[in-house]
Parts: sequence; structure tokens; C-alpha cells
Amino acid sequence: EDSLKGLRFPGVICALGGDLVSGALHPELAESDEYSVLKSILVARDLVVGAINALKDEFGLVFVPCAVGNHGRAFDRKPRAKGYSHRNLDWLIYELVATHFADDPRVTVVNPDAGETLFKVYGRTFLLSHGDQLGTRGGDGIIGAIGPIIRGSLKTLKSLGSLGHDIDHLIIGHWHQQIHLPQVTVCGSLKGP
Repeated sequence: EDSLKGLRFPGVICALGGDLVSGALHPELAESDEYSVLKSILVARDLVVGAINALKDEFGLVFVPCAVGNHGRAFDRKPRAKGYSHRNLDWLIYELVATHFADDPRVTVVNPDAGETLFKVYGRTFLLSHGDQLGTRGGDGIIGAIGPIIRGSLKTLKSLGSLGHDIDHLIIGHWHQQIHLPQVTVCGSLKGP
């Protein structure tokens, strides 16, 4: 885009917010998904590696914060607290990507055990979380996903603030649509193949 022409950046952030695989989360997906669960892990890894390489070529440095999604739950139909991220296919994909770039100082992959990432950019604190654990459920026919997103983000930001983590902006993706709010960005990402 011409408005960005000539600008120089010290690097770029490529946030991976989960649901990189469909994961056969629902029984019908096990039958209708394009790839098996195991093949989808390898396809997702290759797509992410390709995207990061393109970003690296364009911007030099690439910071990759990670959060696991609900579609990647490999062993549990319902979320669980203990071992949540290590039982998630997204976590495995991120580890494969981190291993691929382990010797490349231009790429930093952060895949924390918590399943979500806190990071700072120019003094502003961001939380990348998939969004399925915001503590609220469904929307309605009038306001759609906005209601649970706003309620859940306020609850999350207040809870973390009480623990001394003041978050300036929350990045989530669970609803698979793009929404920009003052303190929240919902990414319009698709779920895996």
C-alpha cells in the first residue's frame, strides 16, 4: 500500500492465536475435514514457516507470540486447566515452528506453557489469548459475538489488573471474524483445513 511506502520497521509481530487445525473438535469434522489430524499438523507447520520466512525477508526480525485454541484440543472434548496447552495440537505446531527457526536469530517464537502470551511493544502491554476462555458464552441474534467479547475482555482485563498485570490491549481470535474495539482486537482467522 502506498501509505506505507518508504517506512522502515525494526521488525514485525506475527501473532499465532490458535485454531491452526480443525482438530476434529466436533464428530462431523472428523469425517469432513480435508486432512487427517496428523497431516493437518504438518500442513499448518509448513504454512506458518512459509509465512514467517516471507515476513523475515520483508521486515528482518519476526516476533511470534503464540496462544493455543479450542480446535487444537487433542485429547479433551471440554477444556481442562491442568496441562491445557500441552494437550493441544496448536502447541505442538508452535514447537515444530520454534525448532525450525531455533538457529535463526531473526525469528523469536514464544510458546508459553500457559497457552497465551503477554508481551510489550513500545511500552504498551498486549495479551494474546485465543479467547475461548474469556469466561463468557455465546452471543445473540441482535448483537452477535460483541456481547460476550466485551463482557469477557472486561472480566479478563480486570482480573489480570488485580494481579498487577495491566493490559493495554487484548488480541483474540476464537470467533473467527474481524472486530476492532478500543481495547480488543478480534482476528478474522480461519480454522485449520
